[in-house]
Amino acid sequence: MKIAQHFIIIDDGKLLFQADVEEFDAITRASKDVRAAVSSLNVINEVSFAGFSTAYIFDKRVRVQGNVQLRTVSLHDFFVNLVGRDLV
Repeated sequence: MKIAQHFIIIDDGKLLFQADVEEFDAITRASKDVRAAVSSLNVINEVSFAGFSTAYIFDKRVRVQGNVQLRTVSLHDFFVNLVGRDLV
């Protein structure tokens, strides 16, 4: 079973943003490798700790090269990184 998820932001009746969840990804590994991998991508947030980083991106699916890990991000995780905090 596949569940379709679509993200839409509407403000005062105006459509501000819409996208399929499949366009939300995270790239993780050593900070310098992550920065190189996302240099031309739309990064919405980056979290770093102990020399490692995770960059949350909204962009077309890309092939990453080098020593990085690419994973799809859930709608919840994308929203948290977009607004900067968990609202629950």
